[in-house]
Amino acid sequence: MTNWMVSAAHVHDSLVFEVLLEDFKPDCSRQVRAEDAYRSDERVAGLCQKGLKPWINYQGQRDTPLRSLQLALNHAYSRAKV
Repeated sequence: MTNWMVSAAHVHDSLVFEVLLEDFKPDCSRQVRAEDAYRSDERVAGLCQKGLKPWINYQGQRDTPLRSLQLALNHAYSRAKV
């Protein structure tokens, strides 16, 4: 299932991220795919609480590069077919 929403240009899409997921029922096969701008500890925890699998890329920081596991997960998330 794909949900979508239209909003004004001044509304950042991360503000409606959770709204798009409100109708999803807990299902262990549901994956939420998003780019690294949407990753936060709170968001990942919230998705897990809803029974969803967060496939959200990791983002490196200027002084802290990604670990090898994070790089491997990013590669897997990016290559997975929808």
